[in-house]
Amino acid sequence: NIATDASLSNHFKVTLGGNRTLDNPTNMYDGQKIVWEIIQDAAGGRTLALGSKFAFGAEITAYTATTTASKRDFLTAIYNSTTDKLYVVGVVKGY
Repeated sequence: NIATDASLSNHFKVTLGGNRTLDNPTNMYDGQKIVWEIIQDAAGGRTLALGSKFAFGAEITAYTATTTASKRDFLTAIYNSTTDKLYVVGVVKGY
């Protein structure tokens, strides 16, 4: 599993070396925007599940990681402390 301590930064980078889960971040504050840079290792084909606090809307309904070796995705979410959810507001894939 991948842990994120949101008090350390707003941008986190991880290289997937196997199928992983991005756990719910800790130490978030209301309105915090967090960007994860998710990179496939040289083998590729890795999957990434998201923790239960990640929520999707009508435009971005899910996230499936790019599986091409050495490619990267950017996942952006904004934390809402009232609902205790991370609203996924951006997914850009395949860099």
